[in-house]
Amino acid sequence: MQIKETITGTEPITSTEAKNWLKVDFTTDDTLINMLITAVREAAELYTGLSLIAKTIEYFDEAPDSVVKLPFPEHLEITEVKINGVATAGYLKTGLTQFIVDISQIFQSSTDNDNGLYIKYKTTGTCPTGLKALMLKEIDEQYRNRGNTVEGSIVDLSANFYASAAKYCLI
Repeated sequence: MQIKETITGTEPITSTEAKNWLKVDFTTDDTLINMLITAVREAAELYTGLSLIAKTIEYFDEAPDSVVKLPFPEHLEITEVKINGVATAGYLKTGLTQFIVDISQIFQSSTDNDNGLYIKYKTTGTCPTGLKALMLKEIDEQYRNRGNTVEGSIVDLSANFYASAAKYCLI
């Protein structure tokens, strides 16, 4: 399985919200704060399995099961499905916020399974309020302890974040 994400929305935490939380009223650290907002959101998404920002996701699987549970809910809509490189509407979609796609009727009848399954879909980018508060706390901790942070590095979330955010995990 391969996934390509294209961000279409805005971060769930604005720089103003983060600066208010941090009690920062100057602009010299704006780039760093914005980088931390993105890094903490990305790490939180990987941990929880949620899409916390609106995205278009392209999902590809060379050897899919007949029923595929699409990752990173809250799903908004499926915009394209291709089986073996051919667009199709012959699939069955179920689920309210996490779509489950049944391709059993069309994939089994296909004779060339070399190209696999491609699904393009959109997410709403919903961030629960409690998780947003945890992310603000994590941004604060990362900002205060930034001596060892290198721009572009992956943020390691704190043990407190993992423990508190566990209730939001889908994985």
